[in-house]
Amino acid sequence: MEGKLPYIIGGVSLLVGGALLFHYLTNDESGEDENLLAGELSEFGSVEKDANGMVKFEDFLKIFKLVTKHSKLQITTFKSKNNEKRRQFLKDGDEDSYRDCIKQQISQEETIYQEVATEVLNYLDIEEQEFMMAQQMHQMNPQFQKTMMEMQLGVEEGDAQPPKVTKEVAKEIFIYVEDEKAKSMANMKGAGGMFGNPNDAEGTINMIVEHSKVGDKLFEKYGIEEEEFAKCIQYYNLIQDPDIQKVMQKSLQNMGPEAMAMLAQMQGGAPGGAAPGGMGF
Repeated sequence: MEGKLPYIIGGVSLLVGGALLFHYLTNDESGEDENLLAGELSEFGSVEKDANGMVKFEDFLKIFKLVTKHSKLQITTFKSKNNEKRRQFLKDGDEDSYRDCIKQQISQEETIYQEVATEVLNYLDIEEQEFMMAQQMHQMNPQFQKTMMEMQLGVEEGDAQPPKVTKEVAKEIFIYVEDEKAKSMANMKGAGGMFGNPNDAEGTINMIVEHSKVGDKLFEKYGIEEEEFAKCIQYYNLIQDPDIQKVMQKSLQNMGPEAMAMLAQMQGGAPGGAAPGGMGF
């Protein structure tokens, strides 16, 4: 298959993630995941299409979940190895190396997603264009939006395990994250006229670098990864907490119309992207 699938893990149409080549991950962990993927594909069955040849929603959702799940498994393996190096660059104040590390991460995650998607679609005998058309048709379905949000937050089916921190600590972290995001945006405004064009590669990189810094500062202060923080948001339903809603409203007001327009462009209108209340900008 030619071209590239849009990278929609986490519900945003951005190329967000790592570097090097997919085959550098051919260790025991990635081999184990390949076996798991092959097993799930063998149980998938035939893909149902409607009268117009469009993949039906139920099967599209199954494919999306399968690709996202196994991409994230491999991305998690890579990120865990990359985190320490990236955070050391931040502590050292080595902005160029930190940025390069992020750009490598973006490339790697995109490559992983593309490789997994290609394997799945080839096995199911679906053309890449077919899947992209199905995505365009089904992406506004509320069930798909809910699935994207859950997968962004790392919610596993049947996983009832509580987060590592209490609700009160989670709320404290939420407020800290919002404060750090506000500082980052203020710095970017002062560094050269807003954030750059989010449709431009460098503008996108700028946003991702700032996003990553907030996550790294979160880990340094509280000792938890942003995935665990995201789980807290979901588990404690923080978005419905009155205190948190006040914080979110203030964050939206502080962003201003230009930043909000940029955010909407970056998220491509896709629900599930992390506006105030998540780690995204």
